[in-house]
Amino acid sequence: MGITKYGYDVFFTITALCLILIVVALVFIEPRGFKFGLIGLSVLFFGFTANFFRDPERITPAGEKLVISPADGKVIVVKQVTENEYFQGEAKMVSIFMSPVNVHVNRAPISGTVTHYRYVKGEYFAAFDKGADYLGAAAYAGQAAAHEDLGDQRRAAELYREAALVYENKLTSPQYLLEAARSFEAVGDYGSARGAYQLISERFPESEVAEGIEFYVTRLDALQGRL
Repeated sequence: MGITKYGYDVFFTITALCLILIVVALVFIEPRGFKFGLIGLSVLFFGFTANFFRDPERITPAGEKLVISPADGKVIVVKQVTENEYFQGEAKMVSIFMSPVNVHVNRAPISGTVTHYRYVKGEYFAAFDKGADYLGAAAYAGQAAAHEDLGDQRRAAELYREAALVYENKLTSPQYLLEAARSFEAVGDYGSARGAYQLISERFPESEVAEGIEFYVTRLDALQGRL
C-alpha cells in the first residue's frame, strides 16, 4: 500500500513540517511534557495524513456486466436526474460520501473509454439548510455515515432520520429511515427503530424498502422478546 500520487504535494509538505517540529522539540524544548506532547501531536498528524492519502490495492469482482463502486464510503443518494450536457436525457445519479477514515481514491467503476471530461468545483453548503433539497439530505446522511464510522450510532440514527425527512422522496427517504432504524437498534432504542419502520410503511408504502418491512419489524419483535 502506497500514497496516491494526487496527494504527493500535501503529504510530503506535511511530512516535512512534522519532521521539523519533532527536531525542534528534541533540540530546543526543555520541559519534557511540552517536548513529548509536541512530538506526539506531530506523529498523530502525520499518521492521519498518511491514512487519508493511502492507496491500497483493491481486488474487485470480475465480470462484463458489473459496475464496481468507484470509491470507499457510503451511498447516500440514488436519484433519477435529467443530464443535459452529455447523455442529454434521463440518467441515474449515485452520490457516495467519504468520511475522513475512508480511502480518498476514486477508480473507474466500469471498463471503457473516456470520451467526455469536465472538472466541477465542489460547493459548500450548510447541512441544516432545509432549502437545499436532496443536497441538504445528502449532507445529513454524510454526517450520519461519519458518526457511524466513529461508532456513534445514536447520533448517526438521528442524522439519518433527519436526512429522510428534510427532503422526502420515495427513492432516498425510505433507505435513510432504514439506516436510522438499524442504528437505533444498535443502541437498543427499539421504540425509535419501530417508529422509523412505521414511517416507511405509512409514507412510502410503494418503495422497495417497504416491501421488506415486515421482515425488519419481525426481527425487531424478536430483539424485544415479543415472539
